[in-house]
Order: sequence, then C-alpha cells, then structure tokens
Amino acid sequence: PKGLRNLKNTCYINAILQQLFHTPHLRDWLFASRPSEPHPHASMLCALRRLFCELEWGVIGPVDTAEFASSFRCFGGVGINANLQQDCNEFFSLLLDALDGFVRSGGAPSANFFYGKMLRTINSLEPEFAFSRQAEEVFSNVPLHIKNARSLRQALDLYESAKLDEENKYFCEEHRRHLRVASRHSFLT
Repeated sequence: PKGLRNLKNTCYINAILQQLFHTPHLRDWLFASRPSEPHPHASMLCALRRLFCELEWGVIGPVDTAEFASSFRCFGGVGINANLQQDCNEFFSLLLDALDGFVRSGGAPSANFFYGKMLRTINSLEPEFAFSRQAEEVFSNVPLHIKNARSLRQALDLYESAKLDEENKYFCEEHRRHLRVASRHSFLT
C-alpha cells in the first residue's frame, strides 16, 4: 500500500488521513459526494477525494498531500502551517466539523461514521441537596486518561464513572450552588 508524503511537520495529518482512508464507509461516501464550489469546504473535499483516489488507484507512491493541506482551513480561515506540529485530535475534530458542515448544507447524504451517543447521569452526593439529572450527549471522541490505566477497559471504566468534588464541583442550577456529585457515562451507540 502507498503512504503519504510528509510535508515537514504534518505527520499528524498523515496519521488521520490514513485512518480515514481505511474506513470503507467514509471512503465510499467521499467518492460518491459531489461538492459544489459555493460551499466553503468544497475545495478541501475535492482535494481529499483526489488524495483518496490516488491512494486507492494511483500507481506512484507516496501520495502528495500538498493540495489537501493548502485547501484545508482551520479557525478563521487560517491554513495549515507545515512548519508547525499540531495536535492530531484537534485536527481530527476540525476535519469532522468540516465534513459535518458539508453534510448539513445538503452537499451529501448523512455521514455519521464518527459520532456516537452516551447517556450522562449526575447524582448529588450531598443528602441535603438532592439532585439527579440524565441527558443524552453526542460525542465524536472520548478523552481517556491512560497514564495510570493498565488497559483500555480500565481507562474506559475510569471515564464512565467519576466523582466531581473539592475544586471540581458541579454547578447545580436547581440549587444554585456547587455540589459534590457522582457522574456516570453510559455508551448508547
């Protein structure tokens, strides 16, 4: 399989693009989508589709990422600076936002490949201030703390349940004060 040419400090981009390319549903969706120029992300989507086509059917490797990198716009229309190393997770979130914006504008059918739902339950740990709340939340990534976890399952367990107390108390609108609470996340999809 072909790789991607590193433009300097763009290994974070290459890592995400390789993962996305190897997601068949996303790749098929991108090949089928037809961005039109009035859309703000049209040139980036066209460049991403050409890059995926080159990875899939091209004969020469590694594949150049310069067109995609020059067409991608971050906050405020700022482009990618190949001289600066950036955060991989932040780039992934920005790219998902761009793809999601394209879908919402009617430019393509739904592409919820990287979103899930979780149920967040919050219960007061203070008997004098009874409080319980549940809400569904949409997520595209889960920030796991893996430093002291012995396994992925343990990191997920630590994420799924937590106590918010001391300097990290939960502000309860109902009681108009910060409370010690137990927070639990349950993955739905």
